[in-house]
Amino acid sequence: MSTGTPGLSALVYCGRQPATSTHTQRAQPAMAHRFQPVAATLSLALLVTACATLDEGECRSGDWRRLGYVDGLKGYAKSRLADHDKACARYGVLPDPNAWQLGYIEGQMRYCTARSGYEQGRDGNGYADVCPPDTDAAFRPAWEDGRRVAALLDTLEQTGDRLREIAETLAEDDRRSAVYVDAAREGREPPERPVLLSRGERRALDREYDRLAVDYERVQAELAELDATLSVRHGAPPLQPVLRNF
Repeated sequence: MSTGTPGLSALVYCGRQPATSTHTQRAQPAMAHRFQPVAATLSLALLVTACATLDEGECRSGDWRRLGYVDGLKGYAKSRLADHDKACARYGVLPDPNAWQLGYIEGQMRYCTARSGYEQGRDGNGYADVCPPDTDAAFRPAWEDGRRVAALLDTLEQTGDRLREIAETLAEDDRRSAVYVDAAREGREPPERPVLLSRGERRALDREYDRLAVDYERVQAELAELDATLSVRHGAPPLQPVLRNF
């Protein structure tokens, strides 16, 4: 079972002040400045709420064993409980550390397996070094194997994106040319002469497309072979075949 490890994006966002557009600042009437403290307070409150690990309902549910289980299953560090403590302090609620710890250990036992490690790495998730030494010995190598597959998936995605970009560029060039030529043939006043790719530019794009298409097929085959081998090794289901969409 694949479980998402929390990323750093939300933490980075919560740790910095959102940028304000200069154009927006200049467009505000002078009267608006008297309302800025209120707006800033509301924005800060929304930001704190967005950064909280638990909402009021979760804090008051009292199901700390379940919350600990979910945190362990997702690969959070034990410091997650301190984050919950801060989130629930706003509602006057204290966590039950014993119940949370019991659930956390249960969830972590499912997280710290070779299968989970492989799926976590393959999905591009990080590893916070949370597994005890005895289970880390199985989790970490599997996670590193998963990262190898993730790297191939990234390469495949980037190559596919570039192939689609080239195909769309050539298709748009053909469309603009056809509109102009059709108008001229039908005796209609043609639109403004389009700026088209030169023959050299088209040849360069055609060559790049052909080269990347070969690369795509090679990486696709390498990915399928590697994942098939490593999935069996770590007891995980293999990826579904990656289909071309360009």
